[in-house]
Amino acid sequence: MENNNVRDCEWDDTVRFFRNANEIYSRFNDWKDNERFYFIPMKMRLLYACPPGGIYMVPDPVFLGTYVRNNLEFIDYFSASCPNCGKQLYPYHIDGCPTSERVDLRLSCNECGWKGFVEVEGWHIRSRMLKLTQREDQSRLEKILIQKPDFKAATINDLIEFLKH
Repeated sequence: MENNNVRDCEWDDTVRFFRNANEIYSRFNDWKDNERFYFIPMKMRLLYACPPGGIYMVPDPVFLGTYVRNNLEFIDYFSASCPNCGKQLYPYHIDGCPTSERVDLRLSCNECGWKGFVEVEGWHIRSRMLKLTQREDQSRLEKILIQKPDFKAATINDLIEFLKH
């Protein structure tokens, strides 16, 4: 009998990241050196969908640490000011169109409650940055797996519990 209720753990973690992104970003220094948290795989679906296939800004899975580190390191490309209060915000999701170069940074502000997107330009440069960061981190993970073949990433729930203490 086929089970149609199988959970997609990577997608579940991605949704939990979306809901907790501001806290996860703000506490990056607390968890960035913990490999179990850094390498949590997510299905970010950073894809421009055009028939018959699509163009990925970066393919899935995207590691939590890769995504957050990239956005923090390339602040001029992966952040925006809140349109209401001016606070610096980092995206919980990114989408856009490579043909027009448009990128939508999906953001939420804990200060004033604003939630929406800020449109910027530069789809291809952002794609190259994300792919470079992902390649660096994939190489790092491969070295970890050689040393620790039984390595298993945590979940976003594990990270949230860790951040509570």
